[in-house]
Amino acid sequence: MVESIEKDEEVLNGIEDLVISEVSAYLSDRYDVGKIFDEHPIRTGLLVRVIACITARRAVGRNAARKVPDSLSDLNDWADSILVKLRDGIMSLPPGIPLITDEEGNVESPILFGHTRNNGWFL
Repeated sequence: MVESIEKDEEVLNGIEDLVISEVSAYLSDRYDVGKIFDEHPIRTGLLVRVIACITARRAVGRNAARKVPDSLSDLNDWADSILVKLRDGIMSLPPGIPLITDEEGNVESPILFGHTRNNGWFL
């Protein structure tokens, strides 16, 4: 990875920003990503690992495909599967991670695997 970014550290920062944006898209129906990824991000081991795995794969992937170790592809696949599980409600982040709430502070829970929020239609 060092060879992939040694000439331009801004490249790594740009890749990381794009990965955080992608992770936010996966989590945005369940979690308050504005609070999670603000100026003082809320760090959990799982999110740090997911972001690091995807960022490393993309930074190294800037080189020729023959230089990308299979282990990085495996880690990227693992990270993608975790994001899908978080999005679909199969897994959840630790209790301290802010969920989406309504104006009254009530948690807005997804109805079907994170694809639809409970907005009162079925009450």
